[in-house]
Order: sequence, then C-alpha cells, then structure tokens
Amino acid sequence: MEFTRRNAVLNFPFPPGEVVHFFRLYHGPANRAFASLNRAGRVRLQAEMEELWSTHNLATSGFTKVDAEWLEVIATRA
Repeated sequence: MEFTRRNAVLNFPFPPGEVVHFFRLYHGPANRAFASLNRAGRVRLQAEMEELWSTHNLATSGFTKVDAEWLEVIATRA
C-alpha cells in the first residue's frame, strides 16, 4: 500500500455560506447528506458546514479560500 498526503487550495468568489450552498447543489456527497435529513437536520448541517468553512477561510472581502489536505491511498494487489 502507498500513502501520500495531497494538498489543494479551494478558492471561491463568494463567502462561506454560499460555498455551502454551492456544495449542497453540485457536490454529490453533500447533496445526498442534505437530502437524507429532516428540516432541522438540514438547518444544523448548514450551520456546521458554514462554521467549518468560516473557521478555515484564509480570504477576506466576501471570498473563500481554504487549504485542503487529503490522504491518497493506492493499494496494489500482489
């Protein structure tokens, strides 16, 4: 198995609340998460995601910039 840390800078020309709205509409996993919740759950998830984006936001003036990291895992069958 091979493990590699990867980084990406996520830039959006709008504030964190709109980033969450964008992900809710166009990012499959976020879309499905919201769809699986009742109204109260959707409101709570929206607030939690907005706080997450806001906490890590490096931009100002209504923009959003977040440095993201993920772990790439490659498994090779012998």
